Amino acid sequence: NLGAVQVIRVVEKMGFRHTGASADSVELCTNKPRCKETLKIYGVPTPHYQVFERAEGEFQLEFPVIVKPSVEDASMGIDLASVVGNREDLFRRIEYIIEVYQQPAMVEQFIAGRELAVAMWGNEVVEILPIAEDDFSAIPDPLQHVLTYESKWKPESPYFQNIPSRIPASLTPKEEQTVSKIAEASFRAVDLRDLGRVDIRFDNGIPYVIDINELPDLSPDAGFWNSVRVTGLTYPQMVERVLIHGLRREGWIN
Repeated sequence: NLGAVQVIRVVEKMGFRHTGASADSVELCTNKPRCKETLKIYGVPTPHYQVFERAEGEFQLEFPVIVKPSVEDASMGIDLASVVGNREDLFRRIEYIIEVYQQPAMVEQFIAGRELAVAMWGNEVVEILPIAEDDFSAIPDPLQHVLTYESKWKPESPYFQNIPSRIPASLTPKEEQTVSKIAEASFRAVDLRDLGRVDIRFDNGIPYVIDINELPDLSPDAGFWNSVRVTGLTYPQMVERVLIHGLRREGWIN
């Protein structure tokens, strides 16, 4: 998404308005450690983490942990070897991330809870769309309950085929309220505009924010549209609604 930041900055410097997150928000959300620190300031639960610039140093968390590139998006650098349970595997994975992605590795406490995705749109008033849950029940190993790059982008992968998305997620009214509140707080904390999606691990009643999709994919097979579709809107109506949110935010329509 660093390329996306540059494109948006050019658009903004030329004086054009656009729907969706500003360049500053995209840059913040792409930088995972900075984003997590911002969430913590606003009281949003997010897993504990450390950043490693070299494959050495004091490990301050508890196993299992998940190792990610610090500045990437769309599950880049995340595969089944990302979740580790001992020091040897940890530092091997840190070294891999640093070498392959040419950036520090972020090590994050692995939360073995339910994986929820909360799509939202709006500005002054944020509407929570039907919450999605990625169903890992076909995968017996809880340490493989991860949305890897392969599970998101490679249709031939068994992980792509065996992790269905359930919309709406099976949540009690109280759980839904708790998750929605944290999702909207995340939206506000990083100054999203018009639309966004927050990925959450829900464990023991606590919604831990693990990622913010500040420019969610709007393609017809993507999660944001799947949540919109459940409301009964058509695809063109979704696109129109996003545009209307942007026009209202700019004061161009009432």
